[in-house]
Amino acid sequence: MQRDDAIIRQHAIEQFVRLGYTIIDGSQEEHASCSATGRLSHGEVVLLPQLRRSLHALNAGCADALIEAAIDAVTANLSLLSLAHANEQIYAMLKDGIKIDARGQLVNAEDENRNKDTQDTHKTLQVIEWRENEKEPHKNDFTLVSHFWVDGKLGKRCLDLVGFVNGLPFILLEIADSELQNTFDRIDRDYKDTIPAFFWYNAFIVVSDTFTGKMGSLTTPWEHFFQWKRIDDENEVESTRLNILIEGTCLPKRLLDIIENFTLFDRSRGLNKLIARNHQYLGVNNAIASLLKWEHERKKFRLAGEEVRHGKLGVFWHTQGSGKSYSMVFFVLKVQRTVANNYTFVVVTDREDLDDQIYHNFLHTGIISEDARQVHAASAKGLKQLLGGKHLLLFTLIQKFYSDSPGQNYEEISDNENIIVMADEAHRTQYDTLARNMRDALPRASFLGFTGTPLMDGEEQTRETFGHYVSIYNFRRAINDGVTVPLFYENHTPQIDIINHDFAEEMTEILEDAMLNEMQEREVVDRYAHTENFVVKSERLDWIAFDIVRHFMNRGYMGKAMVVSINKITAVRTYNRVWEQWRRYREELRAQLAQERDPDSKVELTNKIAYMEKTDMAVVVSPSDGDVERFAKFSVDNGEQVAIIPHHQRFRNQNLAEDFKTINNPLRIVFVCAMWMTGFDVPCLSTIYLDRLLKGHTLMQTIARANRVYGDKINGLIVDYASTMRSLTAALAVYAREDSSGYSLGDPPIGDKNDLVQILRKKLAETEEFCHEQGIDVQDLLVRLATEQDKLKQEELIQPAINALVAYDELKLNALLLTSEVGRYYKAILPDASEREFTLPVYLFRLLKEGIYRTMRPIGFKEILGRATHLVRESLEVQSAEERLSAETLTLRGGFDLRDIDLSALNNSLHNGQRHIKAEQLRQLLYARLQRLIKVNPSRVKHMEKLERAIDRYNEGCANFASDPQLINPQDKITQFSGNEARRDQLLDVYDDALIEATAEIAQEEQRSTQEGLSEEELAISDLLVADMSLSRDDHVQVKKVARDLLAALRPTFNVLDWQKKPITLGRAYSIIQDVLFELPQQTYSQDVIEQKCGTMFLHVQEHYKNDGTTSVA
Repeated sequence: MQRDDAIIRQHAIEQFVRLGYTIIDGSQEEHASCSATGRLSHGEVVLLPQLRRSLHALNAGCADALIEAAIDAVTANLSLLSLAHANEQIYAMLKDGIKIDARGQLVNAEDENRNKDTQDTHKTLQVIEWRENEKEPHKNDFTLVSHFWVDGKLGKRCLDLVGFVNGLPFILLEIADSELQNTFDRIDRDYKDTIPAFFWYNAFIVVSDTFTGKMGSLTTPWEHFFQWKRIDDENEVESTRLNILIEGTCLPKRLLDIIENFTLFDRSRGLNKLIARNHQYLGVNNAIASLLKWEHERKKFRLAGEEVRHGKLGVFWHTQGSGKSYSMVFFVLKVQRTVANNYTFVVVTDREDLDDQIYHNFLHTGIISEDARQVHAASAKGLKQLLGGKHLLLFTLIQKFYSDSPGQNYEEISDNENIIVMADEAHRTQYDTLARNMRDALPRASFLGFTGTPLMDGEEQTRETFGHYVSIYNFRRAINDGVTVPLFYENHTPQIDIINHDFAEEMTEILEDAMLNEMQEREVVDRYAHTENFVVKSERLDWIAFDIVRHFMNRGYMGKAMVVSINKITAVRTYNRVWEQWRRYREELRAQLAQERDPDSKVELTNKIAYMEKTDMAVVVSPSDGDVERFAKFSVDNGEQVAIIPHHQRFRNQNLAEDFKTINNPLRIVFVCAMWMTGFDVPCLSTIYLDRLLKGHTLMQTIARANRVYGDKINGLIVDYASTMRSLTAALAVYAREDSSGYSLGDPPIGDKNDLVQILRKKLAETEEFCHEQGIDVQDLLVRLATEQDKLKQEELIQPAINALVAYDELKLNALLLTSEVGRYYKAILPDASEREFTLPVYLFRLLKEGIYRTMRPIGFKEILGRATHLVRESLEVQSAEERLSAETLTLRGGFDLRDIDLSALNNSLHNGQRHIKAEQLRQLLYARLQRLIKVNPSRVKHMEKLERAIDRYNEGCANFASDPQLINPQDKITQFSGNEARRDQLLDVYDDALIEATAEIAQEEQRSTQEGLSEEELAISDLLVADMSLSRDDHVQVKKVARDLLAALRPTFNVLDWQKKPITLGRAYSIIQDVLFELPQQTYSQDVIEQKCGTMFLHVQEHYKNDGTTSVA
């Protein structure tokens, strides 16, 4: 019977064959030469024959010396750079070509700029033919290697499938043998560390199981890995299968398109590599197709002698949080690289903060480098002047197209047809008079509208300017794809309610425009005064503040929160009241803590109080003329002191936006009335307290602030204090209809919170059923837990269940996934009236999850020491009282001395009671010990490989047994059994024997340096020198002397600060290595072998001796 992962791998290989890839089977290269892939060693990650062949094909007539110089540039050692920086450097070379000067030296951007006015010339060699000519045979080589073996810091790693383009490893496709996230973790925590050079070239990573494939870049965290569900069309029936992902991303033409035009390096927060998601790729290509279609039509108009009108490229609706602003960047990038006309892009918004955000997206991704002042037009006249220059991107506000003479044609700014206007949130103001003025000013430009919400009734002018939808990515698709999280609604409207709904409509009409002038501001204040007795009544605000504090502090997922008020004065008044309620609630908790006797409850209360003490809040409002006077007047008229100056000062002097975006920053609640309600991205924001009447786009965009994906956040929550349901229902009605162009607008983006409670019930039922399949009676455990208050006895109660759940890796990881999901959804519903129903089962599954984790943690963690002490101490040889190790000593040492273990006693312990737990604890002890030993001496990796093979055989046997008890791996030496229990026990017996054997070998390895008369560092050098050699006793003696001499000779160099960054000290180190290694026995070590050992030793000292004079092997 073939395993699922083997079947998936074979199907994937067959699909790559259909896509035109050459297939190489590398499975035989683990213990043999690398002849199948044409490499000289397992340490190489580039297929040099294909690279050399492609360079010759793409650069016909180029001298061999330049080709070799290009190969040297592509394969240079970038180990001193981070993975992201190394990947970016390679990407730039591939995208723009490798520039080699007449001396055969690489020309970087800095050299090019410095020499641009001189006579120095260089040759640019292409590594990839990005856009293949359909009339000619393509010159790129597409190869897929299965079982690609790579030598790394901790031994060889076998990569399932690697896709090469011209010999460069662009695609990593790993087949999951358990949960997808576990496969991702192996790549993220192992491969990136042990074989980093492989990832210098990586375009994207794919992980897949039988049902689902996901992909991301080398910097993408797991929660942002995404599916590729459609190939060519947004309206295709979606599929999460791997074959769709491969077809959609690995077809040569699409693969090159994704790498060239849909890959960015973003520096907004460190360096992160961004790859377009499926919806961005399809949507932007739709917009590109619309542009090309318009260019064709424009030529026809010109040939017919007709007037060329402005182009309607369409409306690009991608829901908030789905990366719409990055889609704008991808659009510009692809037009710039693939469309012949030299376009200038004018980005138009209606808010300064949105304008600034989009500008910085282009800046941080390297599309532009100009200062904001150089590309921002402060007026129509300024835009005219900037359009006369050489700018790729310009930015302006729609308000700059205001006319003092309404009804008259607006003055023309430019009749250039190579202008594309990209209007963000196109529906808000652009479709009215200002949009007509903009079209008059740029009569031959093309217009593309971007929006985060669908067009609503009465917005025909928007279509007149931009056309119909060119791309739709609605709320439901974004949630299904994991691009955003679902939103849920809770009605907390106080008893003092807004009952005049006609007034509500009138008020929202006035307030919806965020850019109010002074006249509008006064009009709002005047109208607002008539409703103060029920909208901003002090008692109402007091109740809301009370509710906000208790709701915020009793949530499960403690994300950040935004309070939306009707105006500035109310925002400040609410802020003051929330602070007062905050202090009162903190004192209540302190009083509870003083009376509390339960240790766990005391810890919980202490943590809550600490959280409250650290929490900061802020009012976020933009200063405007008359603020001080209006606040002063309100204070006098109402007898309530409300000051705005401190908030203006803080807004001006502190980067509140960055503080609020940072999860660990204590700024956790902000109070707004207009700012940050649209176009402001805070992924860790999870709750919006809505105390302002909104409607239409503004309402939908405000609530969508909470829909971003972040960590364990599974939903956003809207808490309504302003009777918004009527407006919300009207806005949601838009999603039930189709656009006139035939696009379906999808499902409403928000659900009732009761739906979330039902999801939790389903998760609990699934987890209980899973436990039942492992022989665990959840209902019995719940009854016994309910009557047992002692925590230690509770832990003893669940030990048999934990033992069952850690039987083998796949079972253990599935148990963790299910119990974690229960915890996440329970947190998501808090606070809720139904929470008591779930308290006990959630508590049980939390105990099970924690118990599983305790068995998995490496030795050195305090929690595991308490449990492992008994296992190992009962296996220690009998010694005097003075020699016995106390639990405290074990904790301080961070592990056990394996030399003291009585293997017979250990064997007896493993075979008696809670066998799976004990085996897991011993495995973790051995694994942690080996990691430490390998860090000192990489030659010890063979012990790790042997242990991992034993673990893999055991896991495979258990997994096969679970699916078919008759299917047992023959390597497990299991023959005839009577009954399933005997089969399970026999599997575990073989595994225990392997662990005991590993214990003995590791104990012996720990003593080897003493037996050899060498330090650990000297032994590491000696092992590298004797590897693959057949030596006599005298040779061994001489090698040990060389190891001592070499380390002593290198010490002064290692003590030089930043020695690896200085060519002089690097060269000195290599010279010392050469000089000392020529003292090796000449009759055994040939000159070629010594040169090879010199290279090995040079890499070893670079990896293990740091730039600050310290060592990782001490």
